[in-house]
Amino acid sequence: MVQRWILNSHLDKHAPLSTYEGRPYIQLSRLDLWTLKARGWVNSNETVIKQHNLDAFQNGPISVYDGFGPNFGDDNRFFDKVEASKRNWWFIPMCWKGHWWLYAFNVAGKQVLVLDSLKCEEATNERRKLDAYAGRLLEDMSKVAIQTYEHTLNGPTIAYASVPVQPNGWDCGIFIIKFMELWTEDCRLHEWDDVYKVFCC
Repeated sequence: MVQRWILNSHLDKHAPLSTYEGRPYIQLSRLDLWTLKARGWVNSNETVIKQHNLDAFQNGPISVYDGFGPNFGDDNRFFDKVEASKRNWWFIPMCWKGHWWLYAFNVAGKQVLVLDSLKCEEATNERRKLDAYAGRLLEDMSKVAIQTYEHTLNGPTIAYASVPVQPNGWDCGIFIIKFMELWTEDCRLHEWDDVYKVFCC
């Protein structure tokens, strides 16, 4: 009965159902609970990379973009800045238009490696823009975790890792899980070709 009330599309989908105590910016809305629908997506109020934000994004020495809210990093369930400051690499799974890939960010080296199991041709302008936007947000996250972190002038360097290509159109999520599971900092990129054997076993 409660589920039917939550999923009722005739009611206000943005109505707040509950608020995290002491942190009013973290709300659970009816729309969030709509993810209980069959084939529903999990929503996050911290989602920043949306189509209208990407369209407005301008990269360069003076970049223009919508970033994280002022309270980003206050809740360590979403981003533990203390733990993050201890790590050399951060893994950021990304889902865009139904496809998942992985950003591996070298914090000290200010380099982003893109691990995409469907990336086998020249990046489109939209994809380059999306990667640059993600790079800017990663640097913002770094500044939250490490106060001495200095932003780069044009964003971190971005390179595509040579990774196995998925044999179908639906295994991208499994591939990024395996990329994270099998990651080692000293792994040479050409060795990613051997990872495919793991998927086939």
